[in-house]
Amino acid sequence: MITITDKGAERVNYFLENRQSGIGIRVKITTTGCSGYAYQLEFADETNPEDTIFESNGVKIIVDPKSLLMVDGTHMDYIKEGINAGFSFRIQWKMKLVDVANHSLLKSKGTLNVIRKWM
Repeated sequence: MITITDKGAERVNYFLENRQSGIGIRVKITTTGCSGYAYQLEFADETNPEDTIFESNGVKIIVDPKSLLMVDGTHMDYIKEGINAGFSFRIQWKMKLVDVANHSLLKSKGTLNVIRKWM
């Protein structure tokens, strides 16, 4: 599941109104060089049969099957700091690490904040 704050929803709706078309936003995960993954946001004018559609604060968030596992648990917000503004992606994650030397299982919970500019 992916959710969006009230402030984030207001910003998405502002863009959609100015564009005068669209049914929501599409969130994709793309590979970036050797460092991993990045969020990609696009306006969505239609959905594909294989898409998963979430609705949060009145905004339709459309995710393709390939990206679905990567965005599960993501919470979107729109933040403004000084002259910078953009969407923030907060990911709740759970990770299990295996300590091979001690043969023990370590469990960790946390939050990863990813800032991706999209204005």
